Amino acid sequence: MNEKVDLPNDQAEVPRQSSTKLYVMLGVLGVFVILLGLTFPAKAKLGNAQEEAEKLQNQGGRKSWPLETMKAIGRTPMVKESKDGELTQVYRWTGGVKVYELRVTFKRAGVKGVYDSPETIQAATKPFFMMESLDGFTTAHQATGSIYEELPDKDPLLITASMVPSTFERPTVVKGIDLSDNQQRLWDKAVDELIEAQKKAYTVGAPLNTLMKGITAANVEFTEKVKGFLTPEQFADYDKEIKKRNTVDGGRTTEVPQGRSNR
Repeated sequence: MNEKVDLPNDQAEVPRQSSTKLYVMLGVLGVFVILLGLTFPAKAKLGNAQEEAEKLQNQGGRKSWPLETMKAIGRTPMVKESKDGELTQVYRWTGGVKVYELRVTFKRAGVKGVYDSPETIQAATKPFFMMESLDGFTTAHQATGSIYEELPDKDPLLITASMVPSTFERPTVVKGIDLSDNQQRLWDKAVDELIEAQKKAYTVGAPLNTLMKGITAANVEFTEKVKGFLTPEQFADYDKEIKKRNTVDGGRTTEVPQGRSNR
């Protein structure tokens, strides 16, 4: 007759404990695999978005850069505009316990709803509980990529043909300064180069914000050339007269006439 042998309790629990540990380990491994699977796509999307945004930097001539950026990235961002007119777009992707974020900022180009191309592009990766709150942000409008519902009807950022002066006045020598033949030749050459630089600054289709930069740079270069061939006494008289003209003209920094508009 077979007799049933009862094993001690501690020996009977060994297989049961081993099975439990195995299930726990498999569960943890499964969660890890799932999180890893979610991480790679999010990380890749952030990298692609950053690359697309960087392609749009340092460009000009368009009024819809936030929209162009949103289209290039292929995702609707959260947006906010600061008091000084800087627009921030925030794109986020969740991967496991981490959040992958891309922030793109745009400077306002003088008119509401009009921005320059992306100024700063910042990528960040943080655990979801450490990511900054988006309080104050709203979902971007599909037509603009910004806080505004519509784009301006007319783009004020481009230099148009009607803005180009029909003539560019040639500056004359300050009264009381007698130039030698060589100085006169150098003056005429400097004036010719000044006029050409001014014409270049008025390139039709160029961003409007480059106009004053071009004019200012041309005037500064002209002054340096004049200072180079005038005597110290002559340049002192020249500088005094130019400053006097600027004061009379309301403090403008331009040293020579900028031409007459054809309008």
